[in-house]
Amino acid sequence: MKFELGDRVRIIASGQTGSICDAEMVCGRPRYIVDCFGECDSESLIDCAIPVDEDEIEPI
Repeated sequence: MKFELGDRVRIIASGQTGSICDAEMVCGRPRYIVDCFGECDSESLIDCAIPVDEDEIEPI
């Protein structure tokens, strides 16, 4: 996996930033959960935990 838990990343499509809070392999490809709480418009933590593929994020 390219990213580690706690790494700060930007979601390319939305520009939101956050930290990797979970990672798993899905169909042989890494999938990360980005915690954008504090930068998300919702007050619900579940709305601010965004699942993304490795090619949808970049390090910051």
